[in-house]
Amino acid sequence: ENGESHWQTLIDNFVNDPHTLERIFDSSLNRSQRSIIHAIADSLGLIHMSTGPKNNRTVILQKVPPSVESVKYNEVTSSWDIYNYEMQESIVSNYTLVTFNVLFEVEHNASNHDIMMTNVRYLTLLRYLESLNAEIVALQEVTPKLLNMIYHDTWFQENYYISTKDESLVYPSGNIILSKFPFKNNYHIKFSKSPKSMILSEFEINNKSILIGNVHLKSGTLETAGYIRYAELVEILLIIKSNECDQSIITG
Repeated sequence: ENGESHWQTLIDNFVNDPHTLERIFDSSLNRSQRSIIHAIADSLGLIHMSTGPKNNRTVILQKVPPSVESVKYNEVTSSWDIYNYEMQESIVSNYTLVTFNVLFEVEHNASNHDIMMTNVRYLTLLRYLESLNAEIVALQEVTPKLLNMIYHDTWFQENYYISTKDESLVYPSGNIILSKFPFKNNYHIKFSKSPKSMILSEFEINNKSILIGNVHLKSGTLETAGYIRYAELVEILLIIKSNECDQSIITG
């Protein structure tokens, strides 16, 4: 039976490999070995979870995802500046969260613009969101063009923090969160089994930690698409489970 040093070496190699975000130990492990792996992973600050039926359990390790800097509009500089979280009371009797898939199409394809009425849809969406006046807005399939329209819109400048101003995270499309509550923590998570990603944001509301994940799962009706969606959901649940929060919400 392999000793603790064996598992320590394997996990250290995983941690030091910049190209690997996930490590799975198969179901051949016994309970004692799984316990050792969990203990080592915990000491290194890794996300870790056992999954599967009682006699066929695997251990999944993941690195903590990179943080993303949220932004708030600065009237003095007339720019969206990085916001450094400061503890403040966000006490509300209730709050509204809305989620929209805004429909991505290839923007440089002129015919798609005509068919999908991109400019009209985007302008209509911004005014509709203004009419809703929600505390939190989760948008999927956001493009750099839409993100820039949000940046330059006075209503959003006056009312919202935004999960990122990094256009590379929404190219060719991606997910963002707008919030009237400041972002406490904010992560961009790339899935290991698909090219998709998720924005995971933490807020402090009514003295409770609220975790909101905004994601666009793999689409399609083929069986392979279903397997990919399942793998994406496993990763999402693993990450949420590793965070000590009072409530978690997945949008998308």
